[in-house]
Amino acid sequence: MKNKGITLFLAFACIVLIVALCLLSMMLVTVTMELESAKATIAHKDVLIDELTEQRDLALRQLAETVTAETQTTPETVEESEEIAPQGAVVYAATDAASYQQVTSKLDDASAGLRSLGTFKVTHYDCCVLCCGNTSGITASGRQAVPDYTIAVDPSVIPLGSAVWLDYGDGQLVEYRADDTGGAVKGAVIDVCVGDHATALNLGRRSATVYVQEAMK
Repeated sequence: MKNKGITLFLAFACIVLIVALCLLSMMLVTVTMELESAKATIAHKDVLIDELTEQRDLALRQLAETVTAETQTTPETVEESEEIAPQGAVVYAATDAASYQQVTSKLDDASAGLRSLGTFKVTHYDCCVLCCGNTSGITASGRQAVPDYTIAVDPSVIPLGSAVWLDYGDGQLVEYRADDTGGAVKGAVIDVCVGDHATALNLGRRSATVYVQEAMK
């Protein structure tokens, strides 16, 4: 009886051990499958990251090429374009107080087709993404912006296409053309186009007496 009891105990222990080994094997298989799945997921993510990186680099290269192409103007283009005007042409320059008074009086002469609009606030912008949202340089009038010549105005105050002179009080009257508009350009405000963003920031805000001649052709 004693030997039979030992035999039954050993048989039961073997069964328990076999069941434990089976469960352990199943756990190992499950863990292995999960590891393989995780590896596959990581590999897939790596591929996606590589693809997205390539797409980003391509987009950046295309953007750089577009900006370069838009900002480069060949001499032939300048010669053939009738819309490109002189940059910031100074139409009158006074050398002393008497001549300065004579110049301003001439501009304020109604017979010359000019009229004074009084003092305006003058700000500055350039054809960059920060100022305009793009780098095309195309103004509200459809013309290409010209640094130191194109200005943005409120069309209800100064009609687009008008010739505009600004008197900064330094003895010179500078000619511009009203070809652009802007969300912040309302009322007695003029936004002058300059060559680059640093210049726009450095010039900041100024004031000037404005003279206008409408319908500049």
